[in-house]
Amino acid sequence: MNFILNLNALFMREYKKLDVWKKSHELYMYVKKNIAIKFPPDEKFELTSQLKRAALSVPLNIVEGYGRYTDKDFARFLDNSLGSVMPYTVCPMPFTLYPMP
Repeated sequence: MNFILNLNALFMREYKKLDVWKKSHELYMYVKKNIAIKFPPDEKFELTSQLKRAALSVPLNIVEGYGRYTDKDFARFLDNSLGSVMPYTVCPMPFTLYPMP
């Protein structure tokens, strides 16, 4: 049992070294702190919620895929992460008004 816990702890530490995870985490924090708060209240449960969920889905998929046992599984979760970014191509308005630094 201790071996499994130690193995999980190893995976949990290592994903934070991935550049793709760092960038996706930065994206989520940027959306949450700089974009979502600037939408009007009537969009709070629609567009704002969708953008935050899509942004959070990217690093979560990377972490979940990193914890899998094969490169093929990891690649599938990276593909899922890419799909989570697609809402930003449909509604780029927030990023043209509030570009990332």
